[in-house]
Order: sequence, then C-alpha cells, then structure tokens
Amino acid sequence: AYQDVTGDNRPDLIFIDFSVMGRLHILFCNEGVYQVFSSKLDLEYMFVNQKPIVQDLNFDRVPEVLFLQGYANGCCSIHTFEWDCQTFQDLSPDAETRTGITIEDVDQNGTKDIVATDIASWSGFYGIPYLGSSDFNIPEIRVFNRVYSWNGLNFVFASERSEPPQYLFQ
Repeated sequence: AYQDVTGDNRPDLIFIDFSVMGRLHILFCNEGVYQVFSSKLDLEYMFVNQKPIVQDLNFDRVPEVLFLQGYANGCCSIHTFEWDCQTFQDLSPDAETRTGITIEDVDQNGTKDIVATDIASWSGFYGIPYLGSSDFNIPEIRVFNRVYSWNGLNFVFASERSEPPQYLFQ
C-alpha cells in the first residue's frame, strides 16, 4: 500500500517482505528523514495470506495499518499499528483470529470494529486443528465472530457472536 499513515500528508510505503515469516514494514518520513518501522519477528510467526488493511478505524484522522501474523498452531495475532508522532504502536495487543478479519461498524457507534472469524469442527474443536490431529479432516460446521471495539485507547474484545445452530447438538 502507498498511503499517508503518519498524518504528514506524505504517502508512506507499507509492504510485507518476501521472507517465510512475512514481516510488515512501513517506510515513512519523520522530520525530513526516511525511516523503516518493522513488525517484530518471532520464530513462531509465519506469513498469513492477507494483505495489510489501511483504514482510519477510530476516526482520529490517522489511518491504522492492520496486519496478521500467524503462529505455527494456526492462530493469528491481529496487529493494528498507528503512528503516535514517534513510532507505530499496536492498538490491538490481545486480538486473535484463526481465519481472517473484516472491518465493520458492528455496534453502530460511528467507529469501525475489527471482526475476527473462527470456526468449529464436528468434534467441537474450536479453531483450526493442529497438523497431524484426527480433527484435520473433519469439516467446519459453525462460524464464530469475535468483535474487537475501540475503547478510546485500544481495540479490545467486546463480544462474540455465532451463526445460528444448524444441528440439535449445537
């Protein structure tokens, strides 16, 4: 993405590198000097095939950069980076998903929410099974959405909703 994410009216370059871990980088200008912000690299993280989302979710006129980093167990951390005049801070430090995110105003309060999607299988396993698990070939049957809302400081867990049950045991 090529968009101003620091509020200085200069476009910044947001990209994911080509490494297996897939780190997010933001090339930005700070007081006339170009700098690079890079997401942290942890050996447990793996690249997740979702491009960064750049939107002003909390309507403070500075867009946030949403980025997913996956763990080896199939879970993903949701990072919501916002410029604080010195560096990029993660506004969603405890947010997770298993299959992806969407952005919408769930509670109709004027700020956008992060909706994280998870699945459950026939066996009741919550999420994507570990490799080698007997759950691996069992189809998903129910979708759960966790909503992370803006509380004035961070995006925090607000609610969980699920699709209506299809079977009696649900």
